[in-house]
Amino acid sequence: MSIRQWRASERPREKLLRNGAASLSDAELLAIFVQSGVAGQSAIDVARKALDAHGGLLELVLLDQQRFCRIRGLGSSRYALVQAAVELNRRLLFSRVREREVLNSPEVVRDYLALHLAGLEHEVFAALFLDNRHRLIEYRELFQGTIDSAAVYPREVVKHCLSRNAAA
Repeated sequence: MSIRQWRASERPREKLLRNGAASLSDAELLAIFVQSGVAGQSAIDVARKALDAHGGLLELVLLDQQRFCRIRGLGSSRYALVQAAVELNRRLLFSRVREREVLNSPEVVRDYLALHLAGLEHEVFAALFLDNRHRLIEYRELFQGTIDSAAVYPREVVKHCLSRNAAA
């Protein structure tokens, strides 16, 4: 059954407009980007199958274009929409840091680092150089490693910290 045949209160777009985006499941949210289904499957069916096949929303949005487009019901235009949404989110989160937001809690640091490190297929040793008020001076990936390790040289970390006059 197509989504158009559903009651208005059950349709993802109408549900979002009425209750907000947070009220949607991952499949319903993705279905808004999918927009239309394929023969015998609604947009939500396509979204559910894609999420189930790839382990969830994060794994799905981290797929490269070729793998994403192999999913039945998804293609390059859907890939572009999803990647545009991901980039929009990334820029919104970065704008908070660009405004010299204080990185004073583990949650803020986690969210910031997730933007940089999500999807990497190798280990990275990165540093956040902060001033004395815990405002970001610079984010820097100092060392890259293999899939499960990275060699770190403390002397280089200290050198970068001192050259930026970082307090933390």
